[in-house]
Amino acid sequence: MSVQPADESLEGYCNIEDVLDFFDRFEPGESNVPTNRIERQILAKSQRIDSYTGHAWRERKVNEEYKNLNNTYRWNSGMPIYTQKRDIRTPLDPEKGDAIELWDGSDYTDLVGEEEYSEGRSEDFWVEESTGVIYLYRRQILFSRYREVRVSYRYGKEIIPQSIREICAKLVAADMMETDFYRYTTPGNEEAPNAEAVAEGFREQAKNQLEPYKEVRGTGLE
Repeated sequence: MSVQPADESLEGYCNIEDVLDFFDRFEPGESNVPTNRIERQILAKSQRIDSYTGHAWRERKVNEEYKNLNNTYRWNSGMPIYTQKRDIRTPLDPEKGDAIELWDGSDYTDLVGEEEYSEGRSEDFWVEESTGVIYLYRRQILFSRYREVRVSYRYGKEIIPQSIREICAKLVAADMMETDFYRYTTPGNEEAPNAEAVAEGFREQAKNQLEPYKEVRGTGLE
């Protein structure tokens, strides 16, 4: 299974102005502001937030998540497939890479891509978007004695909370404080706080703010 952006134009969780709000000395559009570097860091930190929380507030895509069809068939619902993500984007679209592929022992049958199957609450399959559960409803499609399925789907909320925007900007600002750019452009004095200490404080604050959003065990923040 792999997780990747749904398209190449995926944006980050904050912008340059959000990052520069943490600094009194810099303004958007100034020639000495490393715009390209900040934009790259925004994308990198947004990816770290996704990885740490196991969730997303933008469209992401899971490719080929393998499952065994060993769950109990539920009356009036179907056999559930519990995906690793929630907030699945619907309707499932084969042109965007969405797929529910059943293995029959020699080949896969894609319920999303083949016209003879349809999505809907009383059709062949349906999706409970908020919980990330896919249901195979029609019993006749549960034909494979191998009981294996692989699913590809898009997921993620459509609105970025203000708290996620602030966390992303704070993580990028922390990295900026440890660069030569910040040291060279910020005059120091004996009463000024240590930049490295402030940066570590920002990262700790961001980590604590992300804890309520965690869905799966993350790999840590850098």
